[in-house]
Amino acid sequence: MKVYGIRTIMYAVYKDLKCLRLCGVFDYLAGHFKDADMEKYLLHDRFATDLPEMQTLAVYNNGRYVYWRDEPNAEKPLIVHVDNAEHFPKCIIIGAVDPFYMIAHLVGNTLPAKYRSFFSKDWIERYKMYTADVKMIIKSRKKETVGLPFHGMGIYVHIVNDVGYRPLQERTGKLKELINLVATTSNEDVKQEKLSKIMEIISCIQFANDERDFGMGLEFGHDLFWSNHGFFDKMAEKLLTMAYKLLNREAFARILEDLFGLTSNVYTMVTSVSAAHHQFVVRAPFMLRLPP
Repeated sequence: MKVYGIRTIMYAVYKDLKCLRLCGVFDYLAGHFKDADMEKYLLHDRFATDLPEMQTLAVYNNGRYVYWRDEPNAEKPLIVHVDNAEHFPKCIIIGAVDPFYMIAHLVGNTLPAKYRSFFSKDWIERYKMYTADVKMIIKSRKKETVGLPFHGMGIYVHIVNDVGYRPLQERTGKLKELINLVATTSNEDVKQEKLSKIMEIISCIQFANDERDFGMGLEFGHDLFWSNHGFFDKMAEKLLTMAYKLLNREAFARILEDLFGLTSNVYTMVTSVSAAHHQFVVRAPFMLRLPP
């Protein structure tokens, strides 16, 4: 029988994982966060692309895991993986409620057979159950949401008699190109020309709000925020604040208010994990953006 060292097993099972650190709410539960300032609670461990719907749970070298709540009082949040891209990060559902889904996601879809003897039977059964559940969770999510926002999570709004949401007229790919171009071009004529198209979308959102299709503004606000381009911060703030208030999600509007009211725009967190004789350190920037 071949004997495997613990480092060999961990590398084979968890592949490229160099560190994993619980954060956010876990800091509070562990008693590490004693500041009475409510603003700091709301913004603790919040990344630049963390929408108010998101609450970071853990960070590692290839991204982070967050709780996703469509409404502030949601009792069964999704667990979502977000990669490290500065603009338009990739976002995928990996589970719901139980943080064990993070471990299952790190292992991947298959636990190598030759290493299964190193894990308990209960752990393996739980792992199989959770990896199987993810497909059902994703399928259910698609049925419950509308729209095609950049983050891929869809938009959750209550629709009654076809009232509550209307789609953006611009296709997702074209819209992303448009936002990128406006934010990055140095040609002022091009910027103004393309910006006029974005202002047309905002005009449509104003009409949609008048007719109670609040989901349209929520979707476009998400898109602008998710781009993480400072040029659009004020626009994203106004659209999202309005959408959250119209949808009775005032707690999200409060988070947004505190986020854009910060006087410092960069937080840095250092996470580390020691394995055998090696010390791995990952620096994850919390670039909390300010309106220009």
